[in-house]
Amino acid sequence: MSKTKSNYIPFARKYRPTKFSELLGQEVLVKTLTYCIQNQRLAQAHLLTGIRGVGKTSSARIIAKTVNCTELEEQDGQITPCNKCKNCESFNNHNHPDVIEIDAASRTGVDDIREIIESCEYRPLLGAMKFFIIDEIHMLSKNAFNALLKVVEEPPEHVIFIFATTEVQKIPLTVISRCQRYDLRRLNFEELHILAHNIAKAENLTFEEEALKIIAIKSEGSARDATAMIDQAASYVHNASNSDIITAEIVGKMLGLLQTSTIIRFTQLIIANDPTAAIKLLEEIYANANSLEYFIQTMSDFMAELSKSKIITDYHNPLYQSYSNEIADILIGTSLSRITILWQIFSNGVQEIKQSHNELVTAQMLIIKAIY
Repeated sequence: MSKTKSNYIPFARKYRPTKFSELLGQEVLVKTLTYCIQNQRLAQAHLLTGIRGVGKTSSARIIAKTVNCTELEEQDGQITPCNKCKNCESFNNHNHPDVIEIDAASRTGVDDIREIIESCEYRPLLGAMKFFIIDEIHMLSKNAFNALLKVVEEPPEHVIFIFATTEVQKIPLTVISRCQRYDLRRLNFEELHILAHNIAKAENLTFEEEALKIIAIKSEGSARDATAMIDQAASYVHNASNSDIITAEIVGKMLGLLQTSTIIRFTQLIIANDPTAAIKLLEEIYANANSLEYFIQTMSDFMAELSKSKIITDYHNPLYQSYSNEIADILIGTSLSRITILWQIFSNGVQEIKQSHNELVTAQMLIIKAIY
């Protein structure tokens, strides 16, 4: 039986930004580069830094496409490639001869950089500028960086370098000083929540609000992580669930998370000084194949949340919004000093569990320590 080629496109690629207006949370970069492109003041070496999934490579591609577009469209101060000219069509087909992407993680040597230097001498074939986008540039060897220095300092007038990295501290200062640097920030909860909502709507997916909140928080500021989680949840609900609704429980199972209700219940038992019920619940968690290291880490994080809720008026974490009454009762029933001590016990307990030969026994002793 022959298999037909699948037309499935992962959400992370399907919803990758293709113009400045689609870049979430990077207002400084967008405004600066828009002005530079409009007024032909674009630097010839750019360094884009930030955590994974905030738009470094996407930004580099948008810059290259926008600069080489011959019929730029402008609306409300935003410039957008036309997607009609030869440059845009070639770029969209991933075969633009003047946009060269290099993965420095696999091409780390000085010979690879020498190839780039030699290629710089040739003028663009189609666009106005020739772009070299070097991803994960911090992976280059010391000799490769040295070879790159001179051409970055005085590149040919038709060449623009764009470097992207997650670990800017590994790049020599001599290279950084020759670049215009942009630090792409983490996306905040609201931006990720809106992104998740928009993708779910575009894909006709039905999410519980709590499920979207979990995704927005657990993606830790990364748009790509949030998009990948939605993609995974969509696959899960289509193949392994009897429901068309993606619930918080489904997302929790998918990400290997403990339910918030379990964490709340455990905290209540500790505050109530009930070792029998607490150890029984711990054994149930262990029996369900949950990682006790992750459980202790989650307890540590929850104690930190309780501390902030105790001292900051109107503080709330969207992840725990549905349990505001239970959290309020916990805060009334215990002091800040005890919550702080519990945080120290569980925070230190993460390392104790890692080094332990029996994580269940270690976790049980941590619970006893926490109660007494």
